[in-house]
Amino acid sequence: MKKAFLTITVISAVFTLAACAKKDSEYAAKMRQKNAGAQVGQTATNHKDGVPKNEKKIATNLCEKPKETVCAVQEAPIAETIRKEGREKALTQLKKEFPQLSAEFKGTSEEFQAGKLYKEELRFLHLSDAAYRMIYDYDKDIQETKALVQKLYAEHIQASTLSDEEKKRQISVINSTDVMSISQIIETTYPGKNAMTILATSNCEGDGLGLRAHSSLLPGASAGVILICPGQFLKLAGKDKDDRITSLVMLLAHEMYHQLQFQARVDVQDAEASKCLRNSMPEHDNKYFETREREAMADMTAGRILMAHLKAVTDLKTKQDRISLAMNWLCHIPDAHEGDSATHFTNEERIKNLLKIKEAAILTCGEGPRC
Repeated sequence: MKKAFLTITVISAVFTLAACAKKDSEYAAKMRQKNAGAQVGQTATNHKDGVPKNEKKIATNLCEKPKETVCAVQEAPIAETIRKEGREKALTQLKKEFPQLSAEFKGTSEEFQAGKLYKEELRFLHLSDAAYRMIYDYDKDIQETKALVQKLYAEHIQASTLSDEEKKRQISVINSTDVMSISQIIETTYPGKNAMTILATSNCEGDGLGLRAHSSLLPGASAGVILICPGQFLKLAGKDKDDRITSLVMLLAHEMYHQLQFQARVDVQDAEASKCLRNSMPEHDNKYFETREREAMADMTAGRILMAHLKAVTDLKTKQDRISLAMNWLCHIPDAHEGDSATHFTNEERIKNLLKIKEAAILTCGEGPRC
């Protein structure tokens, strides 16, 4: 995309934050010192990035209690600190730029919607994202994850039975897909910008702490784009880099698969895997599956990409822990409803279904099915 950067007024709040900005690991070290004298009963830390002691003690029963195990993964204390401090600084600056906002204005989605404050909400998102990134520059993590997922997808596609021409096309679709940061969405010029800014504010909310991700083919654009809200990244602040990247692989691979669904010239649905999944859930009829199949296939393919990423991990307990870490995002997004019109399985069903793929057989979670 051709970028035409707008002139941005450097806000005093960002200058203030920049003075104390550190890499997330350095910031976590300060948090660790701060917590050293914590009272009995408070969370202590011994991890080099300030992660609670029990963060690494993920339950070993991923097979028996998948949702409970996956959702037991904890975030580091620094994550809440970044959310709180970044949001407060952004809100203070927003009120300076828009003096008509009352002193009691809290920057909630309800307030923006009730007052039809669309310009103010977009500016709040911009300010919040900038404030968070002064402490944890998550844009670097997502770009590294994107390159990794693109490589894994290329290997996955090359190993398929597709024609050489279709393999080349699908790899091109994956490699041309961009993951747009909030600053890119707001500051640059590109086809479909109005649609993308609406997607950003509606999915991420004004303060950016929404936890959604969205894959789109914008009007007039020649390549796909993916939005991942800052809230998803902030959950990972303070963790090891390898853990942060692993936590993003499956989420990004899921959204990348949607680009293949949008742009591939052949049906990318895996009919055999779909049939296997249906047979494994006899409690649901065909109508239940019809509206959910596209998302289910995105989940299953993302699971295969994740397992390829973790192929070199040979210790079973370590592999289970890292899979739990990678699937944890499913514990923090709005759950699907049970109606026939829903497009997703429930989050618990999604976690269980990912353990049914052929590549998960190494986890020894029962005898099947292997889809």
